[in-house]
Amino acid sequence: MSAKRTMRAAMFHGPKNVVLEDTEIPLINDDEILVKVKAATTCGTDRKLYLRPGKKYPSYFKPPTIFGHEIAGEIYEIGKNVSGYEVGQPVFVHDSGPCLKCFYCKIGRHSLCENITWNWGTWTEYLRVPKEIIQCGNMVPFDTKKLSFAEAALTEPLSCVLMGVERSNIGLGDTVVINGAGPIGLFWTNLVRNKGAKIIQVDIKQDRLDLAKKLGADIVLNAKDEQDIIQAVKDHTDEGRGADIAVEAIGYPETWETTIKMARKGGLVNLFGGPPPTSSISINTSLLHYNELTIIGVFHTTPRYVQAAINLLANRKINTDIFITEHLKLDELDKILDNLVNQKGIKTAIIP
Repeated sequence: MSAKRTMRAAMFHGPKNVVLEDTEIPLINDDEILVKVKAATTCGTDRKLYLRPGKKYPSYFKPPTIFGHEIAGEIYEIGKNVSGYEVGQPVFVHDSGPCLKCFYCKIGRHSLCENITWNWGTWTEYLRVPKEIIQCGNMVPFDTKKLSFAEAALTEPLSCVLMGVERSNIGLGDTVVINGAGPIGLFWTNLVRNKGAKIIQVDIKQDRLDLAKKLGADIVLNAKDEQDIIQAVKDHTDEGRGADIAVEAIGYPETWETTIKMARKGGLVNLFGGPPPTSSISINTSLLHYNELTIIGVFHTTPRYVQAAINLLANRKINTDIFITEHLKLDELDKILDNLVNQKGIKTAIIP
């Protein structure tokens, strides 16, 4: 393929600065695959990066760079050393691949891999897939009779939430409070309802709380309507004790602190939403010591949960109609960004 061939791409240059540009179609080496993007989906992480001031970006996100990280497409070209795939095959492509060799990979904690390979840049027409993503199994074929490309692109965020749910040890009859009813919070709702737990969902946008109710939340609370949202949550738990499991699915330090206070004695708090890396929180020591809280953070996902997530989607265990609220062409970038920034709908599917 000629290096002079170009593709359209949404290029991130800095805060609130994403523009459509022509850039070269990636060249692949013998161990890589080139995928033609059929659908990319927007994400809350994209919103955080788009709005984040200054240059406080993760090490793997260095402007100028193509925006986005959720994608499904068709294999367009295959390196000669790669086997087991075919040109034209529909695939979901995850945004990272663990090395499978470091200490953390060997103990099954792939999300903490010391040599993880990141591969962002999906709001475009073609995506190069590094060998690390192929070799670890994070590029997954799927059947388009069971899943659309936009639905398959949901595998990335769903796999992250799936790992978060599994590590929260939710049992039958537990009461779970989920702070946030955006895409991530709603994935939590969709999965937790199958655990036989009572769900209390908190947000400040009523339309999203209405979706949470539709997905299976038992109690929805608009934080704007409550003088004391912590007490309001506790009032909906047995004997006012607080939630057995409290989940923060937004990513703000202040809601991390609020979520911790919603848990009962001996409860578990999952601080799932990711604030900026320089953030810090304050915790009353008695909540940890005398209340014996368990506080965990869960970051990213693993190949195991990637496969599990696409299986759930293919078996129609996720209400994808709720999550994909609009399909737009890449040329409609202004509207895509408006949806993202102003949280219109849940996810926009971008069709190059």
